[in-house]
Parts: sequence; C-alpha cells; structure tokens
Amino acid sequence: MATKSTDLKKELYPSQDECCPVFIKYFEGYNYREIAEALNLPLTTVKERLKTHKRRLRVSLKLFARHFRAAMQEL
Repeated sequence: MATKSTDLKKELYPSQDECCPVFIKYFEGYNYREIAEALNLPLTTVKERLKTHKRRLRVSLKLFARHFRAAMQEL
C-alpha cells in the first residue's frame, strides 16, 4: 500500500528511464529527434517527459526558494 510520502517520492524522483532524455538533452546537447532515435522512443514521448521534468524542477526550485528565504530570515 502506497503512502503519501511514497507517492511524493515518485513525483520528485523519476525513474532512470524517465530521466535519461533530460540528461541527454541538457547535459549532452542532443535535440528531441536525436534523443528519440537513440532511446527508440516516439518523439512525443521524449517531448512529454522533458516537459514533465521541467515542471517538476520548477516546483522543486520554488519550494527550495521558499525554505531558503525562511532560513535566511531566521539568521
């Protein structure tokens, strides 16, 4: 039975298969089509995964910024 924390971890920490297109795109510099061909995935899947992970990163950075501001105010 999954708990809320387990579900949250799944949201914040994608599987290796899901992360691969992100790393290939942003750290290796390949374009969407090259990633799709290399991973044998449909182009739409690659685009959707990248879109999803950018959204997750945006949420994570907002949470980090909120906590960072709160910690700085306590100093």
